[in-house]
Amino acid sequence: MSRLERLARRVLASQFLRSAGILFTGAVVAQLIAFLAIPVLSRLYSPELFGHLGVFLAVTGVLGSVSTLRLDQAIIVARTDQQADTLARVALMFAIAMGIAASAGIVVALRLVPEAFAGIAEPVWITTVGLAILVTGSNMVLQELATRKAGFSAVSQSHVVRSACTVAVQLASCSLGAAGLVLGNLCGLVAAGLLLIFWHVSQERPAGAPGGATKSAVLRQYRTFALFDAPQGLINSFSQYVPILVLAGMGETAMAGAYVLTIRLFQRPAAMLREPVRRVFYQRASELHRTDAPAVQPVYRKATMLLFGLAAVPAAVMLLIGPQFVLFVLGETWTQASELVRWVVAWTAAAFLNVPAAVMVRVLGIQHVLLTYEIALMIVRTSALVVWSLEFGAVEGIAAYCIVSAIFNIVLIALMDRRVARSGHA
Repeated sequence: MSRLERLARRVLASQFLRSAGILFTGAVVAQLIAFLAIPVLSRLYSPELFGHLGVFLAVTGVLGSVSTLRLDQAIIVARTDQQADTLARVALMFAIAMGIAASAGIVVALRLVPEAFAGIAEPVWITTVGLAILVTGSNMVLQELATRKAGFSAVSQSHVVRSACTVAVQLASCSLGAAGLVLGNLCGLVAAGLLLIFWHVSQERPAGAPGGATKSAVLRQYRTFALFDAPQGLINSFSQYVPILVLAGMGETAMAGAYVLTIRLFQRPAAMLREPVRRVFYQRASELHRTDAPAVQPVYRKATMLLFGLAAVPAAVMLLIGPQFVLFVLGETWTQASELVRWVVAWTAAAFLNVPAAVMVRVLGIQHVLLTYEIALMIVRTSALVVWSLEFGAVEGIAAYCIVSAIFNIVLIALMDRRVARSGHA
């Protein structure tokens, strides 16, 4: 390797770490705000109320994750800025349509199975579900556009604003019960979206090239994101939220609330911390795959090991003292959460490491592989959850679900390492 090549790689590495550092800062601040609020919120809202919030988050999370048909994920890898802008417009159109359709569906569902939506007033469901899905989709598009333009500071700030606004509204609205939790979640999404809109408006836009990409041409070129990524995202989101739906369906609303807050306590901070690596790695891996494919595997392994280094010590500590920590933070009434913590931590640690693997699926254009993986994961862990819950109890069902999830994540990391190595030698 020449001196020039070594210098270029050092520069790429420093840019990667600098960009990740910007996003990590915002993620840490956002999660610090959310974490400091948890002991207060857990004493203002009961496990049952968090269970009702969980059902709301399950509905909006599953539909919101595919509201753009995953075309937002194609924005970074688009070959031209014109294609990226067209993808953004099409994705926003789908998000609007999904929000309207979801609102209509909620109206019908409230008439057919009103008992499934107990705990949150009917007007809240009708007015917030469609809006939450629309704003979720819009935020995904705005974040990917900002990432493409290396606007990492704006993305970082949006995380902080969302967290601060969510907590402030939930604290101020505790008298509203579960509706206060829902309102806080929605306000946080809206505030983050407005910040990203202001950032995009403030950027100087170059004059568009004549004959920009048409919507139909872009949809044809990036159809794999809609054909494979969208079903994969739907399956993944559903299987992520299925414990809440199963527990609520079994009448275990308090256990569902305990699960929601345990996830919030551990997985949401982990997700926010790994998101900077995902965004920076996605941008870097896409560039390297186009220009220097053999250099992708070292970056892939470096990103995975970076995540391992971040996760190892906290995971080990929580496996040792997790139950006591949860009771101290949430309060003595949250004993059910203390029973879940070790299983959730084990799953969280494994999932924390698989971000580069999931990104490389899109970079290599093998979304069908991830779709197959997600289908298998959904079937196996949902079956384990239901069977163990019915046979042994809710805690054992969550344990089985987490163990299966951890094993599948490790398998995906190893599988994608081999795929990346083969693509580099092709």
